[in-house]
Amino acid sequence: MKTKKLVFVFYIILIIILVIAFAAVNIYKGLKVKDGFCYLPEDCDKQKLVHIQCVGNWTCEKNACGFICKSDVEQKQQGDLSGATVECIEDSNCQPGVCQDNTTYKRYSCQANKCTDINYFADPCKFR
Repeated sequence: MKTKKLVFVFYIILIIILVIAFAAVNIYKGLKVKDGFCYLPEDCDKQKLVHIQCVGNWTCEKNACGFICKSDVEQKQQGDLSGATVECIEDSNCQPGVCQDNTTYKRYSCQANKCTDINYFADPCKFR
């Protein structure tokens, strides 16, 4: 009889855990993040954000989505030196952007050894 009670209690606990897990998954699925908020560039792509009509890649800097056009990189490779043309090896070689409160953000990305302007979907100074 004691074994039947333990089995019964085990199944009740299991059912409670499953109900809580199911509820947590549905709550998580229902959460809507602010448009343009990210932890990784892939988060921006999943949000189906509108970006400049060009081929490129999403970036995520200080939790704000940005978009870099590949055509910008290609133009700089072909000798169009308009805009930021500082040579670089990595992103840290490029000059940062400066917010009104004097904090900085990633303004350029190093693409094909040239600092390329990042087109942010949302103001990167507002996401901290």
